[in-house]
Amino acid sequence: MASNIDSESEAWATIFWNIENFIYCYHKIGECIPSPEFKVESEENLSWRLQLFPRGVFIDEFISFLLFGDYENSSSIGIKGEFAFLAEDGSVLQSKAKEKTIEEKECCVGFELFLKREDVMETEREIYLSGGTLRTRCRLWRTDGKAVTPTMHSARTTLRVKKRNFLWDIERFNFLKTGDKIDFVVRSESKDTVAIFNIGVNDEDVIWISTMSFKEDVKSLIFQPFITDVNGSRIDCGKCKVEPNEIKKVVIITLPFTKQYLVENKNLYMKNDVLTLHFECSWCNGYAFGGIVETNFGIAPLSNAIFHKACTPKVAIDQPDSMDDLKEDFISLWTKGELSDVELLTTTRTIPAHKAFLCARSRVFKVIFTSDGQKSTDSVVVSHLDYDTAYRMLMYVYTNSLDGLQWESAIKLYAAADKFEIIPLRRRCSSFLNNNLSPSNLYEVFHLAHLCDDFDLLTIAQEYALAHEEEVFHSEQWKEFTKNNAIVAAETMLLKWIKS
Repeated sequence: MASNIDSESEAWATIFWNIENFIYCYHKIGECIPSPEFKVESEENLSWRLQLFPRGVFIDEFISFLLFGDYENSSSIGIKGEFAFLAEDGSVLQSKAKEKTIEEKECCVGFELFLKREDVMETEREIYLSGGTLRTRCRLWRTDGKAVTPTMHSARTTLRVKKRNFLWDIERFNFLKTGDKIDFVVRSESKDTVAIFNIGVNDEDVIWISTMSFKEDVKSLIFQPFITDVNGSRIDCGKCKVEPNEIKKVVIITLPFTKQYLVENKNLYMKNDVLTLHFECSWCNGYAFGGIVETNFGIAPLSNAIFHKACTPKVAIDQPDSMDDLKEDFISLWTKGELSDVELLTTTRTIPAHKAFLCARSRVFKVIFTSDGQKSTDSVVVSHLDYDTAYRMLMYVYTNSLDGLQWESAIKLYAAADKFEIIPLRRRCSSFLNNNLSPSNLYEVFHLAHLCDDFDLLTIAQEYALAHEEEVFHSEQWKEFTKNNAIVAAETMLLKWIKS
């Protein structure tokens, strides 16, 4: 049963948890990074701990984000939990919420399919892992009506990382033949062998580098070779992360040059037939720190609070925030049609826009306006969009704002963002739909996920169905849904079986 508590009301407990050096996480499927234990003011003497599974509890394509609680009283407790990943400025990148009634002295609430691992570690790594840190937040509300004192905890967990940079001179490189290999041993400060690198040439004349770790406590390894030219400049040859299941195996990468190319251009890349590689190598061997760094009782935190930030000089504090001015200028530029060079043609109206803005926010528009046959186009037909949806999409393009978003407009805007590949807008709409799901509108999200072929959105719908299985799986709507969507229904029931 839904409560009257919304995500903007004062939370009973707020936990900010930063995981530093997250890119080095070595945990296998079913293994978690645990947070410190948090005590929360209540008559039940509650304590909580977060657990984040970098490769999921059961499915390694997803990050799992769970909250475990212990309490002394045997009475039931009603809670709502909101789980979020934050940007460096504290803004929400991904958020999911769930309600639960706790009837045992140990409880678990959260999401086994919180977010695709690929989004965090690869496609949107610069956003989610700014400075190498994953920033998380968990907020709790009491839904049973009991009076509580708000509590805020800030915690930090740091993965221990060792780094070693070195130069590797490959002498007599011109005489390196297929089958030959030259090795280099990387040692720790205690002179233990961390890894051995080998370099050679394959049958296709491509240069390869292999590595294997021999030190027992090395959990994950990242290395990045550079070719150093005769002027001392470095040419990046790509970064490689050795995953936990590969750490005791031979891992091979290839360089973007053949041996013949380097030899033919030896005046650029070699001195006296010596190829010099600059190596940046780092590895993780466990945890360096884990603890609570700040606790506040009776103080409600800001929704986008940040901690562990350097103090800002007073001169900067006194300066006005120019972001509002910037938005107003962009809105004026757009709404007045000043210097516009393209028009979007909806079914009823025409909206002026600027190619530069559209290219900056949309991958599809960038392809349209940079392809040879379309560079000079001054209009784009978007007849599949109604005027309101096109207007909202452009408002976001120019201002990053989604004022007045409602369920129906969010559905349409999500489809538009998906079609034009405006990824941040699609993520914002997805978060809105997730936070406003109900048994009555769940099937719209299932349909939208199918329409857009969006596995992430499908996961959101499935997670909601599993969290509200009594209301969903026993309804007439679900029975009707299974008739027309047998595969999705079967996959959802399989997840239910795995969970149980």
